[in-house]
Amino acid sequence: MYGAVVGTLVLGLLKTRIQRIQQASLTALIDLKSSGQALEMERLQREDQEKLFAMLAHELKTPLTTLRLWLNSNNQKRDAMERVIHDMNQIIERCIHAGQLSDEGLKPVWQREQVNDLTSLCLESCRQPERIDFAAAPDSAPIKTDTQMFGIVLGNLLDNACKYSPPLSRVQVSLLAETKNGSPGWCWTVSNHAGLAGAPDPAQLFVKYYRSAHARRQSGSGLGLFLVKRLLELLGGDIWYAPHSDRIRFCFWLPA
Repeated sequence: MYGAVVGTLVLGLLKTRIQRIQQASLTALIDLKSSGQALEMERLQREDQEKLFAMLAHELKTPLTTLRLWLNSNNQKRDAMERVIHDMNQIIERCIHAGQLSDEGLKPVWQREQVNDLTSLCLESCRQPERIDFAAAPDSAPIKTDTQMFGIVLGNLLDNACKYSPPLSRVQVSLLAETKNGSPGWCWTVSNHAGLAGAPDPAQLFVKYYRSAHARRQSGSGLGLFLVKRLLELLGGDIWYAPHSDRIRFCFWLPA
């Protein structure tokens, strides 16, 4: 009888000990997994930073070299030099905005504006406003959005359309009222002929740092469309690629 009691107690102690070991092993496994996830996240962030710095070093080198050559030759190419400086500023600004998105530092500041006026202001400030054909309803209407984010979205699309289309070709912009998923809103379409860079890869369009092989002949960050998509998500909107015939077309929608 005594032996049976002792045996039962020993088995109970062993069972408790095994449960504690199992719990400790589970806790250690969870900690190890968390540590592994943290290391993996650090590795991805480090790789992203390395890509960013490599892109900056490569893309800023070309316009800086061009500026140096023009300055050394004393050529009076003010417009061309301003264009190069504009491209460099665009690259730097896109890198800053991409960093703010990664840190969740960008938040919409909602404002009410007339949609036609807001669009016209962006068209006037793009790189080649004289090439833009704008079609919209004659009567404007209000839209509630973040005007700075909207300017970055439309500005990036216009910049790409002017940069990658044949020189002096027309860039068409249209604005229409459109209901999406039961919500009233506005749809913008930016359309241009394909230039030397050709048509982009639809599967890679909004991937961070993506640039087609032929597009790399010109300065750029590979961040423009990535930023556009992320900013539109913050604004409750959407963007899609809708090529037509020989024209490259991007459409984006925002709620009214």
